[in-house]
Amino acid sequence: MKGRIFGAIALIVTFIIAGTIAFPQAWNAIMPGPDFAEKEFNLGLDLQGGVHLVYQADMSSIPDGERTSALEGVRDVIERRVNAFGVSEPVVQTNISGGNYRVIIELAGVFDVNDAIALIGETPILEFKVPVEVVDVETTPEQEAEIESAQDEEEKVAIEVLDRALDGEEFDELVSKFSIDETTNHNNGYVGYIDESHHIFDGLAAQITDDGYESGVIDGLYESTSAIHIVNVLNQKSEEEVELSHILICYEGAERCTSDRPQIEAELRIKELADEVTRGNFAALAEEHSDGPSGINGGSLGWVQDGQMTAVFEEAYLDLSDNRISDIIETEFGYHIIFRQDSREIYSYEIAQIEMPWTTA
Repeated sequence: MKGRIFGAIALIVTFIIAGTIAFPQAWNAIMPGPDFAEKEFNLGLDLQGGVHLVYQADMSSIPDGERTSALEGVRDVIERRVNAFGVSEPVVQTNISGGNYRVIIELAGVFDVNDAIALIGETPILEFKVPVEVVDVETTPEQEAEIESAQDEEEKVAIEVLDRALDGEEFDELVSKFSIDETTNHNNGYVGYIDESHHIFDGLAAQITDDGYESGVIDGLYESTSAIHIVNVLNQKSEEEVELSHILICYEGAERCTSDRPQIEAELRIKELADEVTRGNFAALAEEHSDGPSGINGGSLGWVQDGQMTAVFEEAYLDLSDNRISDIIETEFGYHIIFRQDSREIYSYEIAQIEMPWTTA
């Protein structure tokens, strides 16, 4: 009798297993399971898009035992800079392999490489320098005469090369013959876009703007601290920059929020601040109440361009006029009140260069 019962049970189990294989839709319909439709997935950089930057660190002047901590210090600086601008889910990490020290940065939602570099800081190679005692040594009259004579000769050669460029000689060929800049020579002297904040071509963008934009070789030499530059202007673009501050009240579970504050408490606090805030007291309230790294600076986010903030945040400040304060908005970081202080048009110019030697003291 027992054998018949076990046989019947085995037959039923076999029937159920066969049914689930043959008709999986029916099985899924009657059996409870995880609700995948309501789950939010964090898309990787390859799916949602963005910028991937790798910064190579020059460790030649850093003792071996201090290199790791130096690299981590730079990573922390970059991470604070990125966080202050509210970029969504940034990744900033170090990588040490085969004697190479790198900082790897992934910025989701930022699609322009030049914007990403400007956000972090324009210098593409990180340099660590050991402080040394500065010795103020005055040049002798003889040395000054030698320097002046060398500069006269260097300027003479540079003017000859400039005249050849203005006469229509191929700029790429002049680059290969005369330019001493190893960084740009492999790419026909191409520098990229510069604006008024460029650390080498300081003031050049403003000069081009003042003179009136025109593509082609500039009729004149640009002198930096250690070189003479012959500049070929290739293109122009303009972007609006907006000066912003914000007050952020985050809550437990919000992105990068370290507070255990309940969301309902955060909502009540931001509403109280919205009733109290004015243009005059915004910085003081931000410094006292705002979460995140910008709070200690009165909520200042500095000058911001399109694509540097999350979509909701960007939409909110673009809807404001200058010198206006937003209503409360919510992002993945918490609740915000935004103060759009000012805006300006920034012109940048795509250039190539021939870099010529320039003797200095």
